Amino acid sequence: MNCFKKILIIFFLLMPISNTFAAMVELNQSITINTRNVLDAGTGSDHKDFGVVAGIEFNKDGTKMFTSFANQACVMGDQTDDCDSASATFRAQVINTYNLSTPYDISTQSFAGDSERCVMTDLNSGKNFHTVYDLELSSDGMKLLIVTRNMGSDADQDKAYVYDLSSPYDISSCSQSSTTTNLDSSTFTDGSKAGTTTGLRGNHRLQGIEINDNGTKLFLIFFDETDDNTRLYEYNLTTPYDLTTLSLNTNAGIELTFAENIDNAAGMRFSSNGKRLFVVTHDLLNERALIQISLSNPFDTSSFVIDGALAFSTFPTTHDQPRGIAFNSSGLKMYITDDRQNSGIDEIKEYDLKCPFNIFEGKCPSITENNDRHGLAIAQIEIAKRTIDHSTDTALNRLKWIRRNKDK
Repeated sequence: MNCFKKILIIFFLLMPISNTFAAMVELNQSITINTRNVLDAGTGSDHKDFGVVAGIEFNKDGTKMFTSFANQACVMGDQTDDCDSASATFRAQVINTYNLSTPYDISTQSFAGDSERCVMTDLNSGKNFHTVYDLELSSDGMKLLIVTRNMGSDADQDKAYVYDLSSPYDISSCSQSSTTTNLDSSTFTDGSKAGTTTGLRGNHRLQGIEINDNGTKLFLIFFDETDDNTRLYEYNLTTPYDLTTLSLNTNAGIELTFAENIDNAAGMRFSSNGKRLFVVTHDLLNERALIQISLSNPFDTSSFVIDGALAFSTFPTTHDQPRGIAFNSSGLKMYITDDRQNSGIDEIKEYDLKCPFNIFEGKCPSITENNDRHGLAIAQIEIAKRTIDHSTDTALNRLKWIRRNKDK
């Protein structure tokens, strides 16, 4: 390789991929999700409800999208929505599947049908109603995880569940395999870096869930209405994905305070490498925000830095009650679910990010920490090398021809 080629390739290698942009988050598109018709598992027919879209997740290749619904679903004899009536009967919670004809393009989604839903009749008994919030899928697509909350005051009203699937990402085959017991007791919520709950247990509400790639660490977010703080707990599982083996990691956890304009967290998501965490808040009276947290080690909340909270009021479109968050495989697309104030028509918004798994200027991960950016850089260098080879070879061939034909 001649000196000219070496200089050009070194230039491409040293040239940084910028991590400062005028706009780190750009709206790509928004779609509506009709939440009015939620399966009535009691009669097999659909009925009206006040369901709101909550969690969101995708399969690995982006051809399937899954959403959970924080439903206030109930049925009376006349099919009305009076959930406070003594004759009301609560029905099943559901997770919906949508097929995407173009991977990760939500405008190409189509509802997969009732037969492709996960119908969770096991969550409710009479009026002991548990509202489903965030959801998560295991890295191999064989486990579905959800969280539910209830306004009751005893220690077993907030629960996390794991469901087994018979084949990857087939949530219609969901079968409950384990659940937590007395999760809202001091055993599982006091004594960690997330802080201690001092108010009524009914004001301590479970709303977000995440898990590491091998199922040995569980992360749960509680909104603590007593002091308006958000508590992110980290748990160890001695048996992967078995919630009966849960124990609180007292050396880890994150407390996000109301003083930092962080209130009523609803959902969260890790980056693909586990070193960045995003939390969605959706408080009605204060600022709704998306919080970005960088971890020193993957899936380890014992050491972290809060990069900042980006107010949804600064986003390119309006958000009423943002709840769930997801990313595509490269981290260059971000998806936020938005409850449109119980209108029955909620939204999913798709954003383009200038930098993978990052919403702040100056916080873009280094190339070596992000496979997508690393691969992109290598590809760009290879293209540059080929271009240089072609250009220099062409020039050298012309010089050789001139030398051979100089007398002519």
